Amino acid sequence: MWALALLCLSGRAWPARLTIRTRAPGAGQFLVQPGERAIVQGHARGGLEVWIYPFEIVRDYRLEKIGRGGKRTPLSALALRTAVHPDSIDRIYSGRDFTLTEHWFVPRDRPGVVLSYRLRGTRSLNLRLRFHPVLNLMWPGAIGGQSSIWDRALHAFVIREPTGRYRGYVGSPQARLHSPALAGSSLGFTLHLTPGHPRADVVVSLGLRGHYRGRAVLRQLLHGWPALQRHDGRVLRGQLRRLTRLHTPEPAANRAFRWAEIALLKAWVCNPELGCALVAGYGPARPGRRPQYDWFFGGDGLVAARALDAVGDMPRVSAEFAFLRRYQNARTGMMWHELSQSAGLIDWRLYPYEYLHPDISMDYLATAAEVWRTGGERRWLRAAWPSLEAAYRYIGTLREPVTGIPLIPRGERGQNEQLRLREELSLSLAMLSAENGYAVLAKAMGHAEAARDALARAHALQAVIGPRYWSAKDGFVLQGFLRDGRPTAQQRPPIGALRSPAFSPAQQDSLIRRLLQPDFLAPWGLRSLPTTDAAYDPDRYASGSVWPVENAAFATALWAHHRDAPARHIWNVLVAATTMGTPGHIAEVFSGNAFRALDVAVPAQTWSSAGLLLATVHGLFGYRPDAPANLLRLAPHLPVGWSRMSARRLPFGADSVNVEVERRSGRMELRLSMKHPRPGARWIVSMPAACTGTSLHTRVDGRPVTADITTTGGHIETTVRGMMNAERSATVVMACGTAQ
Repeated sequence: MWALALLCLSGRAWPARLTIRTRAPGAGQFLVQPGERAIVQGHARGGLEVWIYPFEIVRDYRLEKIGRGGKRTPLSALALRTAVHPDSIDRIYSGRDFTLTEHWFVPRDRPGVVLSYRLRGTRSLNLRLRFHPVLNLMWPGAIGGQSSIWDRALHAFVIREPTGRYRGYVGSPQARLHSPALAGSSLGFTLHLTPGHPRADVVVSLGLRGHYRGRAVLRQLLHGWPALQRHDGRVLRGQLRRLTRLHTPEPAANRAFRWAEIALLKAWVCNPELGCALVAGYGPARPGRRPQYDWFFGGDGLVAARALDAVGDMPRVSAEFAFLRRYQNARTGMMWHELSQSAGLIDWRLYPYEYLHPDISMDYLATAAEVWRTGGERRWLRAAWPSLEAAYRYIGTLREPVTGIPLIPRGERGQNEQLRLREELSLSLAMLSAENGYAVLAKAMGHAEAARDALARAHALQAVIGPRYWSAKDGFVLQGFLRDGRPTAQQRPPIGALRSPAFSPAQQDSLIRRLLQPDFLAPWGLRSLPTTDAAYDPDRYASGSVWPVENAAFATALWAHHRDAPARHIWNVLVAATTMGTPGHIAEVFSGNAFRALDVAVPAQTWSSAGLLLATVHGLFGYRPDAPANLLRLAPHLPVGWSRMSARRLPFGADSVNVEVERRSGRMELRLSMKHPRPGARWIVSMPAACTGTSLHTRVDGRPVTADITTTGGHIETTVRGMMNAERSATVVMACGTAQ
């Protein structure tokens, strides 16, 4: 009975293809189960840590099996399997005559964590649970003087501090023989499971005066967590049903895409003092530090917002933008860089982390323009407009008067944090995107003169960037200039230049050919420095390592330049990385010498998963909506070896778009449909031609049409334009040979 109930709770309600199972996880497998207010995480064979924001409640949570004569065997020494479901995680331990499942459930919107145990077998099992009480703020905040007592009525340890404002609770109705609560020591209790009573539940909760009632939460979860998990599962399934769905001949790719969406939904965190927003990622806490990137970063949030925008989650994108502007510098308009989860309980102004990166204000404007094109939501734009104007005024203070090139203020950093630069290519390209983005937004708000001025600045800056940063001698770009005016000798991958109008097609082709050389391109992705650079170090954070988020952007650019084979290869690497170190997530950065995450990497990095979504929507399908202009563009790249692929519910204003691409003998067929097409909705479809222009025949809904055939660098592309009126679908067929 209990085994059946556990299977139902631990993922049976989800399609089996979404569960990621590992039969014998290695020491490096990291597991993370987040909710909006709490998280439990740890290595598969290690101890766990529990955070209820902004506090770490316990660490080094472990269990031992108590055998005959009191002999203790760590559960980590037993045979282990793991199963990661969208709403929970199971660690399944096997002994000679029993199976014990540890089930992790973190409620979506409650400040608590459930660790439930189920025994299957014919013998009883005694377990000893031990943990270190913490009750301390996330770095750099800290409190002191913690102590612990056993509350007999509550059947739980209470972790306290002198003010009484914060209290942690760890308890179980099945707890027996608790250890004495001595200062500085670990705490624990025993659990006795039998075939007749095979279940035990442990709950961790937080009491936070004015926000959370820890005792009440502990009782609620102990008595009602299965129903709550079913409810939360329905909520998550409802969220996913509204997002884009990928269908390809490769189940692993479909699953990776869905898990990338789940990872972004699970990156939504609600801090009781600060509000709700996307965090940058999850990973183990280091001594005296945060749990890696489980706090708020402006730049990371914008990348994640772009991905959510690409798959149709406008409500969450809107909420993220509201959070971003809440902490915008009221005096300067500068957007912020990072915000600790402890910032609401300490004076964050005293710490030098909030306002460091001028590029975030530029990305804020460019991303806002992208969101506007996708959704065309005028109410959202009106709400964001004062903040967008302030950010634009701020970036204006960075312009070099003659050229318009942005200069990095002293004490602040460019996108390359390893060098102290006066200016850099990536920042100038971000400025160009911001100028163009602001022009779009200002025009939409009816500020025609401001839009013209921004567009004029963009054109002037575009004309400056190419000559300023191009090295004819090397056939490559200059990364930037040092404070003394000398160009830096480093040759980092200029991903942004590959899609920027500041560089000619010939220059971009030269860059791509260079980046595809083996000193830059490892089998698992593009290195941040080539192996031929004197500063190359494959295991340093940004001096030769491989970044999935940058490789996702590289794949998108390669597809745009008709380099389908290397683009597909990089995309396949992102798919494979989804089930590597942290099942369902992609690590922050890999070594330049081997396909493994660096020791310093965040094992579940939000923007890495965001990159897979962006590369799929913008690269593989080449989907670019412009809802205010009632226009969508598609440039799908059906990989060799696939007969078909489709993406459903791509966002287009208040509508959604379904795209199906199929390859048959001698022809390519694309079916485009909209749920509620607006009169006059226009589409532009570009596909690689299957043959030369003289024998190519193109039809739309069975009617012959004239197509534009272009050849760039030996690559033939066919472009067809159309419009939907009363029809909800269109079929484009490109065939060779005689007319069909």
